[in-house]
Amino acid sequence: MRTMLKYLFLVCSASSMIGWAVVLIYGGYDDWGLTFTVLGTLFMALWALMRSDWSHLETRLIVLALFLCALADYILGVGPFFAGMVSFLVVQVLFCIIFLRQIHPRRPSVLPFVLWIAFSLVMLGAFILPAIHDGIMKVGVIVYSTFLICTASLGADAWLNTVKKNKARDRFAAVGGGMFLLSDMLIGMVYFKVLPISLLLAFVMMALYWGALISITLSVAEKHGRYRQSKVEVQHTPQHTRVSSV
Repeated sequence: MRTMLKYLFLVCSASSMIGWAVVLIYGGYDDWGLTFTVLGTLFMALWALMRSDWSHLETRLIVLALFLCALADYILGVGPFFAGMVSFLVVQVLFCIIFLRQIHPRRPSVLPFVLWIAFSLVMLGAFILPAIHDGIMKVGVIVYSTFLICTASLGADAWLNTVKKNKARDRFAAVGGGMFLLSDMLIGMVYFKVLPISLLLAFVMMALYWGALISITLSVAEKHGRYRQSKVEVQHTPQHTRVSSV
């Protein structure tokens, strides 16, 4: 039953994304676009819920993050931009915790941070921040961008210096973190009128956003999966048998 629901919610999420694309193409976004945006993310959260192994904190965090993303989508659609940004800031904090737990006990590497910071400084310094005239908004964008950089860098770190045995999941972490940063940089450039919105750009931004959520979800172990593999060493001695986990 749980497996059936998992695939049902995944299909519903994909259908909502298609619905979003259709109404955008036909110019009906004000009526249905926000609804399909929220539903696409909400069904993705339910998909993550059905695939989750609740014995691991990371899986509980990713489900919570996706539900908060759906809420943040709604807030961003009906409320002020700053409120939506604050909502997504909480999501970025959860993503950072997930990636930090994935690379634990090793310390984060410097190289991914250097690369993403350099890219973000160009985007912020040359395009986004000069277009913001409100001081509070400017500070908010800087703070939010800091957590975006951490998400992308920690995801890349999980891939470049893999600790888990499943390298595919590490790649999803790197791709998801990077896609989220790129998506939000483009959204910022559109909102602050650095870039004019177009149908193609809207598709690119949402593809990066939903692709990021799917990738980050796939970077976390599925239900009944073992997130961290442990070796079981069986040692036989003449007196007894000892089982130890390494």
